[in-house]
Amino acid sequence: MQCLPATHDHIAQSYSNIGAVLYAKGDYTGAYDSFIKAFEIKSTSLPSQHPSMAITINNIARVLVGQG
Repeated sequence: MQCLPATHDHIAQSYSNIGAVLYAKGDYTGAYDSFIKAFEIKSTSLPSQHPSMAITINNIARVLVGQG
């Protein structure tokens, strides 16, 4: 088993997955927090033009729309 650093993209993807589950359950606050954490990690580990960055920003926007 391998331990990954806290800033690894796979950790960010885990936060995104958690955010997606929370969003589906209607927990917009929890989803927002998870997506923001994913964005913060991806901001340090991926280029700004990486497609995963756009997906994460879109997820944050969906939560904000869902909150009204």
